Amino acid sequence: MTGEALQGIVDRWANEIYAHRGHGGLGGITPFARAATSTRPIRTVDADALATLLMQAPDAEGTRTVSKNGVRIGGFHYLTPDCLPGERVFVRLDPQDAGTAWLFDETGDRFIGRAINSQRAGVDPAELVAQTRAAQKAKIDADMAQVTRHARKTITQRTVLEARLKDAAAAAGNLVAFPPRSEIHSTPALDAGLEIAAIRRGEHLTPPRLDPVAQAQIEADLAPPEPSTVTPLRLSETPHQRFRRARQLEATLAEGGELQTDDAIWLGGYRKTAEYHAHSTIEADFGEAALR
Repeated sequence: MTGEALQGIVDRWANEIYAHRGHGGLGGITPFARAATSTRPIRTVDADALATLLMQAPDAEGTRTVSKNGVRIGGFHYLTPDCLPGERVFVRLDPQDAGTAWLFDETGDRFIGRAINSQRAGVDPAELVAQTRAAQKAKIDADMAQVTRHARKTITQRTVLEARLKDAAAAAGNLVAFPPRSEIHSTPALDAGLEIAAIRRGEHLTPPRLDPVAQAQIEADLAPPEPSTVTPLRLSETPHQRFRRARQLEATLAEGGELQTDDAIWLGGYRKTAEYHAHSTIEADFGEAALR
């Protein structure tokens, strides 16, 4: 519907329907009857003058300060031969010519002059707005097409899958699993392997394999003596004394000496005990002085 067609419908509604309805504000009289009986003169307004006052301002404020280049409206400078730089003016845009603006004083009541932009002179504002929007849309469509082509090249199922794997790896990196319960599994073959590995590392020599009689003798030597009528200061060797005894026997072997059979058997058995290994660790960490 054009503006003229809409105005025709509104005029008919006002004249043929609204004007013939009674109104409470008029005491139940219709507007038509009230106007017909009124003796007050009808005040009229020139249509062109009213149209001028209804011209649109360039923005909500509508005021501009005149510079040496005139007034700036929408990124363009409009020359103002009737105004001086520094003067504040109220601007109304000509609805039929984008290159013309009409200037008033700050109150918007007193006409001052005309402002002209030669680049836009003679151009229909509505047509200029439509062309501007069309150009903007074409630019946006072209940019979006380029973005779409770039996205199709750079964002594929492979890149998305790699991103998902990367996120999953990052999430997994924040988790710490508790160590599972473990126990040492031992078999005769594994024990033999451990023994050979220790020998290759030079940690200790393989102790001689003892028969049951020799093992019983070692245990008897390590056991405390039977109680007697004499109360000795110590009932048996202390762990430190046994370890020093073992070290002395090992020193004899290291110097090429020979041990008595009983000492050799005892040393071989003692090396297999937890006491020997514990004192060896203490000696290695803190020195011989820690065993005195």
